Amino acid sequence: MELIEAQQVSFSELYEVTFDMVVGVAGYESRCPYMFEKMVLVDEIKVALAFRERSSDLHRPENNQKLRDMGFNFVEESGHSLVDVGSILESLAGDQKSTLNILVDYSCMTKMWYASFVNYFIRNELPYKKISVYFSYTSSTFSEPKKPVSLKLAEPLGSGPYGLIKGKPVALIIGLGYEKNKAEFLHKTLEPDMTYVFYADPTDDKRFVEKVYINNFRLIDHLH
Repeated sequence: MELIEAQQVSFSELYEVTFDMVVGVAGYESRCPYMFEKMVLVDEIKVALAFRERSSDLHRPENNQKLRDMGFNFVEESGHSLVDVGSILESLAGDQKSTLNILVDYSCMTKMWYASFVNYFIRNELPYKKISVYFSYTSSTFSEPKKPVSLKLAEPLGSGPYGLIKGKPVALIIGLGYEKNKAEFLHKTLEPDMTYVFYADPTDDKRFVEKVYINNFRLIDHLH
């Protein structure tokens, strides 16, 4: 489908939208159901991607119950695999609508899951005049980043035939996190012709910004 526009919307605007479908996650973080607890959910189709892994860790049982009570249907997936977005949208096929409003809360999604939704809507022609997809994110509370692990591979997520084209210049856009070495490893591996890095400032907790800058200092300094 053709992308017409992308814009930031406020929470108050988001809450006023009538959605045909909302998609969330049944995971172990306490923030999983937060967005939907703040909304008035009525007749929309509700889908929760349920992690096949860590099915009883931390807040997972509680989150499962909350989402079930709100009427969510569970779709079990591995956090390491792509999501079959087309199958999820099949439940909308009988509505005979020309436009759709879909909310995807990616707060607790893996990058593979998030990429599945973005790639699906970009690369597929769907039988609708217009689809508005809203992506929402609930920030986590601050916790110290985990000990860095050795990274071995960098490649496009779920790219299929849409991977990097040999001979073409590469532009790398990185949203910096506070994990040490990840962004620098990606930059060294891809050797891009052009690099842009972004990070949030201010944040709900200034410690996020401090850790992002400290743990990415070498890359930021190199790009100046």
